[in-house]
Amino acid sequence: MLGLEKHTLSFLLVVLQHDRMAHLAEIAEAFDSLLNERLGIVVAAVRSARPLEEQEKQELASALRARTGKQVEMTFALDPGLIAGVVAQVGSTIYDGSVRGRLERLRADLTR
Repeated sequence: MLGLEKHTLSFLLVVLQHDRMAHLAEIAEAFDSLLNERLGIVVAAVRSARPLEEQEKQELASALRARTGKQVEMTFALDPGLIAGVVAQVGSTIYDGSVRGRLERLRADLTR
């Protein structure tokens, strides 16, 4: 039916029967999160002042893999407010390698 696998169709029917179709996106997100956890994968949201070259992306992935001990899947977004550098967020942890972040840390150190 509809070209869906038996288990997928059964799952969707249960969701429909319990009037949860409006929550399907949240269910899928939670499933992805649990699957990534089981597979040892973390998702890193990376913001940079300019588009990163492939070698820079690979180096960043290696650095994040070393920090987290897990495989890293990255999403990228531009943020010109960073001036230069990158900020990577993995879960609730933020790795700030931006010029803006360095300047803010320097200001905080100088005002102590």
